Amino acid sequence: MSRIGRSRQWHWQGRDADGQRRRGDIVALGEAAARLALRQQYPQMTITHLAAGRRRAPAARTRSADATDLVRRLATLLGAGVPLSAALDVMARGAHTRGLKRLASEIAQDVAMGHPLASAMSRASRRFGSVDCQLIAAAELSGQLGPTLARLGAHYDHARGVRDKLQRALAYPLTVLAVALAVVVALLQWVIPEFERLFASAAGGGMPLPPLTRGLIDLSRASVSQGPGILASVGAIGLIAAMAVRRSIRVRRQRDRWILCLPRAGGIIRMMSAARWARTLGTLLDAGVALPDAMDAAAGACGNLVMQQAAHEVHRKVTRGARLATALEADARWPLAVAQLAVIGEESGTLGRMLNQAAGLLDEEASQALVSTCAMLEPMMITFLGLLIGGMVLAMYLPMFQLGYGVA
Repeated sequence: MSRIGRSRQWHWQGRDADGQRRRGDIVALGEAAARLALRQQYPQMTITHLAAGRRRAPAARTRSADATDLVRRLATLLGAGVPLSAALDVMARGAHTRGLKRLASEIAQDVAMGHPLASAMSRASRRFGSVDCQLIAAAELSGQLGPTLARLGAHYDHARGVRDKLQRALAYPLTVLAVALAVVVALLQWVIPEFERLFASAAGGGMPLPPLTRGLIDLSRASVSQGPGILASVGAIGLIAAMAVRRSIRVRRQRDRWILCLPRAGGIIRMMSAARWARTLGTLLDAGVALPDAMDAAAGACGNLVMQQAAHEVHRKVTRGARLATALEADARWPLAVAQLAVIGEESGTLGRMLNQAAGLLDEEASQALVSTCAMLEPMMITFLGLLIGGMVLAMYLPMFQLGYGVA
């Protein structure tokens, strides 16, 4: 007997109305559910054999591109007037990637069994979060599923664009830093010990070394003898810290508080968190979700726990009768653009659209700040690394100069 809440693949065989043999697979919670789903999908089919196959792992891994393609194509088909079940079947048959085909097939089977689309998408992939599923559920109830999926697809595209821009901005500084660390490690591990042996053999080993050279040689000895222990200690500390962050909300909140206090980077993260909150809240309001419910769901989209706590505080003030713009202005953690556009939205009755515009402004401002910060970091990093590696090279050649003067 299958476990409750865990789907399983079932292999079936049967005959159609013309007597032709057919076979296939279907995913269901149990044998009775599988027969019901087959009866709904193939009313003219006589099932002659049904056998249980492998269990279906809940919420399998899915690429973000597959989830975005599913939402975008489903919105297009629904906008063209295609029914939901037929649209999912068309996508499952014509998918251009294996991940999209699997995703569309699993959602189509759950929808055919009577599950809501939001529930089926949540069960099929972890890419569809609770906020997205709540948005889709509200759209199903209001009859605005096509436009809502279109907005959700645009939201996925925007999030992917921001992530790609962030990766491109950080690629060069991180590459320079990685190469510099590799060069420093190579100098400490292999080059400086050779110079140490050269200095020991020069002038009978009695040549005095400059303080900079002695300090660098001592650092090289420590890295050679204690390097594995230091790496193991750093790895253990990192693992303990990662486990503490994963298990303790207090540690995660303190980490996020420190992140927001970083110069320039903290302001960028604050703007990006506020943009995610504003865009999610605006999308939920446009889908017909009531403001208190929408604010409760949008708080989880902030990403940063400190900003999430600020969103909950704004939610409590709004439920007590305060205006959204007033609650945002009273908290310095929220950018002023969100409060200003919220005022316009509340007065004109277009709060959802104004919040989406505020999110766009904050994303653009955060992107410009990120690009300028990375542009400022590049010469600073190159200068620092040049001084570091140049200082190490100079420390190794100072005794050579002394030795040359002594010979002369």
